[in-house]
Amino acid sequence: MHSAAIHLLRRVRKQDVATGEGPARLSALSVLVFGGPKTLGELAAAEQVKPPTMSRIVAGLAKSRLIDVAVDPADARRMQIRATAKGKTILQKGRERRIAYHVTEIGNDQVHYSNGSVSDLFGNSTRIVRGGGRVDEFNPSNQFYLFPLRPGATWDMKVLQTSGERKFDLEVNLKVIGEEEVETPAGRMRGLRIERVARWKERDSPVAGVNTWTYWYNSGVKRIVAGEQKNVTASGKVLLHERYDLAAYQVR
Repeated sequence: MHSAAIHLLRRVRKQDVATGEGPARLSALSVLVFGGPKTLGELAAAEQVKPPTMSRIVAGLAKSRLIDVAVDPADARRMQIRATAKGKTILQKGRERRIAYHVTEIGNDQVHYSNGSVSDLFGNSTRIVRGGGRVDEFNPSNQFYLFPLRPGATWDMKVLQTSGERKFDLEVNLKVIGEEEVETPAGRMRGLRIERVARWKERDSPVAGVNTWTYWYNSGVKRIVAGEQKNVTASGKVLLHERYDLAAYQVR
């Protein structure tokens, strides 16, 4: 049981006005910073946009000196795009948010946190208090940790998410890929790679989309130690693109 913890996560957001760059540029830059050099086609595919759109995004990033574009040494017909030191710095400084929280109470199979969030004993959230005071509630939960977690295990679940007056029906698929080593600010550690796909639709509305997560679960920390999520509407609009890394933790 995770009796008490101080969990510190770095949250890299899709958009941060303070950087002076738009959300599309910052989203593409985050792919290069965390995913390494990419060709134009690879970057366009990662961001789910057409190559001409990505060409304009790349041109803007290059003008701001946030990326370098060079000929691929393995294939002179292709260009390699990589983040510059300035690009990495502006992403880290301009888009980094640190969130610290700790357990305040455990009882009735629930864990209460200092920010007002609530989870079950495994860490599946039933109530999440987000920045700005927005509250999301999940029934039965957001379904991130189902046991036993072993490679090849899969689950299909239905979840109701309530955000204020809005309600969303989620069809969640969870799949355990296997154990991998990940590098985090808290150190190098082993984690089970899990892929979570939640197809969502707002009730009484045509609004729908897909939220995809890839994350690594460490049994010692008993939580995600690294992860990335992307939320995209059915029309292809990117609502959210975030990366999470464990910065520090304490278990008692």
